Amino acid sequence: MNNPELCTGVILPIHRFLARICDVSMERIRVISIAKGIAYLTPVIAFFEIVIWLLAIKVVMRDRSNKQTFLELPPGLQWARISGS
Repeated sequence: MNNPELCTGVILPIHRFLARICDVSMERIRVISIAKGIAYLTPVIAFFEIVIWLLAIKVVMRDRSNKQTFLELPPGLQWARISGS
């Protein structure tokens, strides 16, 4: 499976989309856990939330010339907000 077009055209956009969904979902879980008084979980959730966000942004910033990479993160954000509410 050494098809670079498949990787850059299909797999990476799906990974960025899913990374953004995970990032926002973890943010909501963190806020809910604070509101419910389960504050000991928040640092762990925040750590993984930030790691996911940094990895997704690193890929976008590395390929700034490709406009498609900038268009993949907002749908993931909105999908996570719609499904989480």
